[in-house]
Amino acid sequence: MKKEIRLRPNVFNSQVWFRPVFALVALAALMAVAVACGSEEASPPAQTGPTPAITVPTVAPAPSPWAIEAIVDPTNFGWPRELQIGDERIVIKAPPQRLHTLSLGHDEIVVALVGAEGLVGVGSFTANETYSNVAAEVDGLPKVSRDAEEVVSLNPDLVIASKFTKQDLVDTISGTGIQVVRTSLESSAEGHETNIRTLAYMLGAEDRAEELIQQIQTRINFVKSSVAKAADGTMPGVLSIAKFSDSISAAGSDSTEGGIIEQAGGLNVAAASGIDGHGTISLESIIAMNPDVIVITQPDPGASDLADLLKAEPALANVPAIANDLIMLGDPRFFTTLSHWNVRGIEDLAAVLFPEQFTGVVFEGFK
Repeated sequence: MKKEIRLRPNVFNSQVWFRPVFALVALAALMAVAVACGSEEASPPAQTGPTPAITVPTVAPAPSPWAIEAIVDPTNFGWPRELQIGDERIVIKAPPQRLHTLSLGHDEIVVALVGAEGLVGVGSFTANETYSNVAAEVDGLPKVSRDAEEVVSLNPDLVIASKFTKQDLVDTISGTGIQVVRTSLESSAEGHETNIRTLAYMLGAEDRAEELIQQIQTRINFVKSSVAKAADGTMPGVLSIAKFSDSISAAGSDSTEGGIIEQAGGLNVAAASGIDGHGTISLESIIAMNPDVIVITQPDPGASDLADLLKAEPALANVPAIANDLIMLGDPRFFTTLSHWNVRGIEDLAAVLFPEQFTGVVFEGFK
């Protein structure tokens, strides 16, 4: 009987067969890749352009507030100092110790910057409390007229004149060897700042000027923001007048009163009618201008007399300012000077034009 021989599946043998086959296939694949790679030239490195420059934005420094037209070098706060006013180049060698000005507005600014002790004398308007905001401060100073001999007798080292000062007076004073500088005074918000910086630079009072300008800007901005809240945004028509002898004079464009009207949020009806500076008007002109508010800028008793005259005139009965009893007696100290004290006029007038916006507000003088 033959023995039956059964063969067990040779797992080991199958595994041995599989491994060499797989290894040979893998080796063949690797050799194919190697041959393919060897048949190609090496790729050159990628070409790149120059690295672009990184532009860092620069912030330009804020311009100096002292970079105004009159100051030649706004970085120079030493002495001497140079100013260019009109066609004239002016050199101030040292801080003036004995100053005299030929206008009320200049006196008021000087007192605010260096005190009354910086002045050697004042004119009659500066000493008059009806028109001057610094009458009390200059009470002990000599009073002189706009006479060259009287001015020279004060022995000033610098005299400041306004654009309204007569040229022959300027020439006579400067002819004695005294330095005379003529500067304009402007009634706009920007003009007040320029006025102050120009004088402060001459006197070496920059720190005090910054304080004063900050006060002005704060107060004017308050008026502007308050006026902007008015319900309908309209500009009330305002007529600024004064009566001298038998004539009524109105303040038009390029006038102190006109600047106050505009900054208070009003429309200067005299300027709108074509009056430049100050011009004589008639009752018929008032009717044609049809103002909502009339401001009388002369002192009493003349101011009250003019108000009564307007109210009693039948032809003016339908003018809004008369019909609504909106005749304002403006303080001459705020409306007829030409200094930062005009801001008080702006505040007072704005409160009349837009009363609902200034309820309970009390305006004070400058510190």
